[in-house]
Amino acid sequence: MKKQVFDALLAHAAEHGIKHHFYIDRLHIFLDAHAPQDIVVKLKSLSKKNKFISPCTLEGYIRINQKLELYQVDKKAIKLLKALNSTNTFYRINYVEIALDFYSKNAESLCRLRQFFNKHLIVKRGSHKTPFYFRFYDEDDVDPKRKPIEADCYDKAKGELIHYANPQVDDVRSVCYSDKSGYRFDESKGYVHLEHRHRGLDTLRKLDFLTINDLLTLDYLSYWQDRLRLVRPNIKTLGSLSNADVADNTLNKKGNRLFDKIQILQAYLSFYPEHQHCFEPITTEKCLKKFCQL
Repeated sequence: MKKQVFDALLAHAAEHGIKHHFYIDRLHIFLDAHAPQDIVVKLKSLSKKNKFISPCTLEGYIRINQKLELYQVDKKAIKLLKALNSTNTFYRINYVEIALDFYSKNAESLCRLRQFFNKHLIVKRGSHKTPFYFRFYDEDDVDPKRKPIEADCYDKAKGELIHYANPQVDDVRSVCYSDKSGYRFDESKGYVHLEHRHRGLDTLRKLDFLTINDLLTLDYLSYWQDRLRLVRPNIKTLGSLSNADVADNTLNKKGNRLFDKIQILQAYLSFYPEHQHCFEPITTEKCLKKFCQL
């Protein structure tokens, strides 16, 4: 995505009372025996969801014998991680969740933002035989008390709606979920949450996520600008899918009818990947605001 388009998205949301927040949602670090236990204990105690596992192993690293799983890395965690990084601890990072939240008390604007992402945000899986993947709700990833939600429920107060644009086998998994209230950092607000889950040493090495400092100095703007893929429909091309040998106004009508029926584009393309040529990148602020009407 062009920088000007991503900047325009953030500014457009802010104009409608929707703020954004970049952060590391989860972080898994394997450690050796030299890790200062006072720092480890403090990191673990920052959240009830944090975990300390010992003994443990990491393939290829004999020195590794313990592991920290951190949830929502905040300022306190960052300070402690910096302290850990300054010691002679040998460590390896093997899992990172990088998040972007949009949050506000304006439930209607948030709902429209979620609808915009549903209809315009796609994730392509590169050279895989199935280039587009979509799934609602996954028992291995979310609280089992949550119930599956149908595709047309994003505008209803039924709790979090969550969908995946990558299967569990992928080294990077894209996730999107939202709720009208109960934002984790301010329960009076609703939110839309975008997240990329990076798993494995090789995956993180390709991203230059090798050290704690690499994560703490992450340029979130560039990260999301490079990875969010927002597209717009080519209405005439959509309209020609069934029959191209008709007048332009007929093609436009057919294309608009089809696009109106598409509630979640990622889901649509998972069934019809051959139709991906009907969607083109959003490249201007004007185009963004045309489709993202908050």
